[in-house]
Amino acid sequence: GESLDTIQRQQEQLVQSEKMAALGLLIAGVAHEINSPLGAIKGTAQTLFLSLPHTLEQLPRLLRSMDDAQASAFEVLLGQCMQHSQALSTREVRQLREQVVVQLVNQSLPHGDPIPDLLVRLGATEHLDAISPLLRQPQAVDWLEAALGLAKAPRGLQTILQSAEKTQRIVTTLRSYVRTGQQGGEQLPPEAFEVADTLELVLTLYGGNLRGIEVERHFEAVPKVMGRPERLVQVWTNLIVNSVQALEQHRLADPDAPRSRITLELAQRGTHVQITISDNGPGIPEEHQRRVFEQFFTTKPAGEGTGLGLSISRQIVQEHGGTLELVSHPGMTRFTILLPSATGTLQPALAVTSAHSI
Repeated sequence: GESLDTIQRQQEQLVQSEKMAALGLLIAGVAHEINSPLGAIKGTAQTLFLSLPHTLEQLPRLLRSMDDAQASAFEVLLGQCMQHSQALSTREVRQLREQVVVQLVNQSLPHGDPIPDLLVRLGATEHLDAISPLLRQPQAVDWLEAALGLAKAPRGLQTILQSAEKTQRIVTTLRSYVRTGQQGGEQLPPEAFEVADTLELVLTLYGGNLRGIEVERHFEAVPKVMGRPERLVQVWTNLIVNSVQALEQHRLADPDAPRSRITLELAQRGTHVQITISDNGPGIPEEHQRRVFEQFFTTKPAGEGTGLGLSISRQIVQEHGGTLELVSHPGMTRFTILLPSATGTLQPALAVTSAHSI
């Protein structure tokens, strides 16, 4: 009896170790994902803090130097640049600058530096005749720089708002992920949920680990599934993290390998929902395929894996009345999960097909 208890305790410790390893990846991914929008917020706020007071201080003097036609043209210029928020590549900036110079020359307007560059940065590259009263004056550069300083405020606030919303979305997703499945010491009852949401949740939280990997989604509109979403999120995490690690090792071993890709698919199969997670990595050797679902079987170096990830994943899927199967050969590994659908609870969402690099 004592030895059995000891074995059970050791198994529980290993399961906890597997969960902590996933949590470590999660923390790294979340830190990376949150750091980007926070960096944008800080950088944008610093830019506004340094530039806006100077612009506002100079603005009254610049406005007093304008006649009515110039003031009207300045208003038109501000309207144009407030609407401009598109980020341009270096090539696009160069092409636009060349077009602006041609327009300025054709309209006999000053075209020396830095006027073309300022007009491109302002987004005022069309209808130059509407702002020509400004461009024909010696103070043209001062007026354009003042307009650019004012334009930084709404553009910067938009960047801050978008970055804050992204951070909030990540935190909200994280709160969904760390649901304990416990309430008042009792297990929460199963619920009908959308599988696509749980897959997107994992992609959001582990985005930092997916750099350089193309992620394809082929999501049909499928029925909801009845169960505990936080448990199945652990399955998706295990499978996706395994794919990421296999792809990374493949890139290191073969720098000429095709671009890394993970494909997620959702489809309805009769009364079941089919979830497929596949990658274009090296594949799993045939002699290992028969053992990957065994407890404690791992091909990872000592200290990097417990051999419980796939065993736990299959157990969770079976707890939901489903199956988890593997097909693999060189250049492809695919895990297919079938889960019973929750009767009469179709997803309202449209089918989704997308591919992008995270």
